[in-house]
Amino acid sequence: MGRQYRIAYQARNHAVIASTVIAGLAVTAIAESGLRPGMRTLGPDEGFGELGTSDILLLKPQTALSSAAEILSQHICDSLATLGTNGIQAYNEAAE
Repeated sequence: MGRQYRIAYQARNHAVIASTVIAGLAVTAIAESGLRPGMRTLGPDEGFGELGTSDILLLKPQTALSSAAEILSQHICDSLATLGTNGIQAYNEAAE
């Protein structure tokens, strides 16, 4: 059944979460590409199961982007695709 756990801390800033993990105060679920020195992948030997997959979407506004923003959008999608992910795409934001 795995290890008992509770959510003790949440943050929107990856650097804050990474610092907490590196200090040995917490574990987190992040992409392998986000591992920093001092972090390691936990698995069944430590009582953790496999994590499922996740989807990454880049939402773009329905209005036209500047050429710089469009180039950045494409660069982000291309960079994520090189990490071995499938189907990284930018989607136009749905009208509300």
